[in-house]
Amino acid sequence: MNFRLSGLVSRVHLLGALMLLTLVTTQAIAADTIQASSSNGFGRLLITLDPAGTAQPSLEGGVLKIVFDRKVTLDPAAVAAQLPAYVTGGRADADGKTLRFALAQTFKLHSSVSGDKTAIDLVPESFAGTPPDLPKQAKAEPKPLDLASLPSIRVRAGIYAKYSRLVFDWPQKTAYSIFPSKGHLTVRFANAAQPDFSAVERLAPPWVKPAGWHLDSRSLVVELALDPGSKFKASADGNRVVLDILSPETDETALAAKIAAVPGASVAQAQIIANAAAKLNPKPATAEDTKAQTPAAATPATAAPAAPATADATPPAEAPETATVQHTAKGTVLTIPHASGHTVAAFLRGMTAWMVIDTAIPIDPAKLKTELGDLPDSVDVASGDNATIIRIGLKQPEQIAVREDDVDLKFILAPESNITPLGIGFARDISDNGNAALVTLVPGANRVLTLSDPNVGDKIVAVLGRAGRAVLAGRDYADFSLLPTAAGIAVKPLSDGLTVTAHDARVRISKIGGLALTPPAATSDTPALLTSVDDNSSFLDFAHWPKAQGQGFLDMERKLRTTIAKAAPEKINRERLALAQFYLGNGFAAETLGVLKQMHESDPALDGNRHLQVMRAAADYLMGRYRDTHNDLIGASFVGDRHAAFWRGLADAATDDWTDARQSLLDAGPVIKRYPVEWRARAQLAMTNAALAAGSVEGADLALAKIPKSLPKTLMLERELAHARLLAQEDRYKAAAPIFAALQKSGDDRISANAIYENTNAAITAGVLSRAKGIEVLEELRFRWRGDALEMKALRKLGALYFADGRWREGLEKLRVASLYFPNDDLARQAQDDMRNAFDRLFLKGKADKIAPIEALSLFYDFIDLTPIGPNGDEMIRRMADRLVKVDLLGPAATLLNYQVNKRLDGVARAQVATRLALLYLMDRKPEKALQTIRETALSGMPDDVNRQRMLLEARALAAMKRYDQALDLVSVDDSPDAKKLHADISWDSGQWAIAAQTTEALLADRWNDAKPLAPEERTDVMRAAIAYSLSNDETSLDRLRAHFAPKMQATPDANAFAVVTQNIDSQGLAFRETAAKLASISTLEAFMKDFKTKYTY
Repeated sequence: MNFRLSGLVSRVHLLGALMLLTLVTTQAIAADTIQASSSNGFGRLLITLDPAGTAQPSLEGGVLKIVFDRKVTLDPAAVAAQLPAYVTGGRADADGKTLRFALAQTFKLHSSVSGDKTAIDLVPESFAGTPPDLPKQAKAEPKPLDLASLPSIRVRAGIYAKYSRLVFDWPQKTAYSIFPSKGHLTVRFANAAQPDFSAVERLAPPWVKPAGWHLDSRSLVVELALDPGSKFKASADGNRVVLDILSPETDETALAAKIAAVPGASVAQAQIIANAAAKLNPKPATAEDTKAQTPAAATPATAAPAAPATADATPPAEAPETATVQHTAKGTVLTIPHASGHTVAAFLRGMTAWMVIDTAIPIDPAKLKTELGDLPDSVDVASGDNATIIRIGLKQPEQIAVREDDVDLKFILAPESNITPLGIGFARDISDNGNAALVTLVPGANRVLTLSDPNVGDKIVAVLGRAGRAVLAGRDYADFSLLPTAAGIAVKPLSDGLTVTAHDARVRISKIGGLALTPPAATSDTPALLTSVDDNSSFLDFAHWPKAQGQGFLDMERKLRTTIAKAAPEKINRERLALAQFYLGNGFAAETLGVLKQMHESDPALDGNRHLQVMRAAADYLMGRYRDTHNDLIGASFVGDRHAAFWRGLADAATDDWTDARQSLLDAGPVIKRYPVEWRARAQLAMTNAALAAGSVEGADLALAKIPKSLPKTLMLERELAHARLLAQEDRYKAAAPIFAALQKSGDDRISANAIYENTNAAITAGVLSRAKGIEVLEELRFRWRGDALEMKALRKLGALYFADGRWREGLEKLRVASLYFPNDDLARQAQDDMRNAFDRLFLKGKADKIAPIEALSLFYDFIDLTPIGPNGDEMIRRMADRLVKVDLLGPAATLLNYQVNKRLDGVARAQVATRLALLYLMDRKPEKALQTIRETALSGMPDDVNRQRMLLEARALAAMKRYDQALDLVSVDDSPDAKKLHADISWDSGQWAIAAQTTEALLADRWNDAKPLAPEERTDVMRAAIAYSLSNDETSLDRLRAHFAPKMQATPDANAFAVVTQNIDSQGLAFRETAAKLASISTLEAFMKDFKTKYTY
């Protein structure tokens, strides 16, 4: 009886334990968050409870207590770290429902609630007023459509003789309605989906362009822009909806009818009529006709069959008119009228210019050569098979360029070209069996032609694309060479079996067995890296590790722990490894690290085990410890380890270290396919973003195409975000905008915030969003999303926008926040670099000259820590001081130079700046400081010119302090003109009239005896000398001065004054005294400083 009762009790206890464990596990799923911040004089804790709950705060003797109505998953330690001025520590009670925080001082408490958010404010007693409440939650909007769950429908395009066709490939029959207006169509479909217009935009069919799309309720609405003269036809074919946009009555059809009525039409005009008639009344082509139409220099593309414009076999666009030639000062222009939008290839090979157009054009080579004048040595034209090849043999080297406007296509031949197309880059595509190919994106590329070069006797494979994209520099590979082009791609095959294909703008160069490419740039040159492909010891085989959920997880965990408890000591770590793999395979990273720690503590020899190190790195990655992941895998034992490179690449991508991420994931390429689909998707997403960061749209498109279509919602949203970024980077913002908009309403806060940031960036770049509006959006975003790399990027972008807007203080303040909030982050260091560059632009490159001086000075002092060390910093301070002097802010200017003299400089440089500082003190009527500065920075061995400047300033300062004898002693030993002039000035100021008169007249030397008129300052010296002779009662010298200078002074504004001051001494009266007083009022100090600044520049 007792035994049975005991067993029953045990089962009851076990059941209770299981229920408790299940409850704890269920509660752990809650996505609760707590964020701490301080601004505007108070600290705020923002708590978000998911699922919703209540939080009741109270203050109890210096402790903030928060009680919740359920268990929460919040980290109180994080609050103490984020709010150190308010909170010194925190802990959670054992019941999981209460948090307690020790406060750093006495605070008042304020709280507010909005929806699932609770704000708890810690308010200092000195704070005036009340912190703002959380904004009331807006009325819940209808749940947005889940973008990730919507099907993606492909929209195909075709170009026909008389219309362009758009085909919407729906997965099921779909009703539609069309609402036309002039130049516009609105198509509403009964179902919701994401339209993929990439094929349409790459082909760019005439008369129709996508103008955007959006979701209205559960319907897809597509906007199309049409040629104003175009009509349309619509039909349904099974699951497909077909729209035909008819050509307006222009071009050759209408032109042919008009020309046909004109007697004596030319041969070229008659050819246009024939072409138009043939298209309006087609007849079956015979083999003989086909042969006659094939260009002599072109054969069917043996390197690859020419891809059709769409999945349907579609005729090409109608042929343009014949070419025209125009000679300009900058070169020769060959114009193909009405050919804008056609794809082309153009390149130089030796002394031959090649131009290939995807339509037949009636060109008479003899006439073209005549029109080209002296430019060509020969002209060959082959036209037919919907292609025209023009070869122009040049007499002298020329450059070739291609451009198109809204109507015409133009080829320019000139000695120099100022047209620089966008470069075409190539990305490696390694198949699962290891075969290598090169891929790229070329807008409009759908056609490949093989050209025969009669001059060399070989073949060139040309890929035609829209004007504006070209191979800027040639490159040689083992199997082929890429020629530099002005448009499109030109490939010279070097081995058999080379294949070049183009479809929907995607170009692929491949070969049976793969191209022979050099290995990708590696992180190390060790043979191990070049030969190692796989290492199972570092492979985490998630697919074969046990998975479990709910009760199954608890059962499996209990079983594994029981096995560990029963294992022999020598086998215990083997069983712990099974538990760690179980945890990691199910995403329990913290538990994985705990088990790995136990293993290492029990057996230190495991420290070098590669499998355990990679497991620890993966767990760190799952916990967001990306730097730890990177550091776990950088040891010598991981050189050449592709699995380690896989995790290292993911971690580097998470920290926006795109260069290292891309290299690591390239190294990991052959083993990525071994990982589960979600991890493969993460790797390809990282590759896509790394390629975008490197500006490689080709690499991004390749990586994006490898991401599976069926993924969990978050990964699908990330894929769509990468897709939108790729479109924007291809200058196709109109196609990207609706994707960004849908992502912003996806319901995923992180994706939504990232979409807002990327959309704002792209819209500003595309010119559809002003800087002011962009600033407004990003300012709102940085308060909506805090604490990770996105906030950092938003702050850096705000800084750049403020700088571009001339709002330097706001920009510097934003970047300072970034560097303070994330001091150890690489992005923070980049923010600091941004600040230094902005400071240089302001105070070294003249941007501060456009700011009011007081504001510039305030900005300089507020961010003075950005002043660089060395010559640049000294130059910066000097420029700022100059600016202040110009607006008579002598005190602040002197303070700047004093800081430089006492804190930054030594040696001759210090003495030179001290000389300038002394001059500022003299200008500010502070001769004592000027004298002190000169004497305290005295240095032996200085250059003679520096010594002379310092001597002059010292003498001038002594004179200003009325220590005239000492001042005269200094200048009397120097024979330079500047010293003599200062000697005269000091004598005048001190009333030593005889010496003043003699030294002043000596300065004038023989100027009385030459023909050059006296300058104003020379006339002043003549007057001073006369007055000084009179005051020293030297009649003889006064008579001599009058005799010498009277003729020169007569025709000057000072003639009357000169007559007064040079009259006989006995006759001098009131007029003399007034003139002498007026002349004496002219400060010799001001004249000295003006002359000094003119002669000596710092």
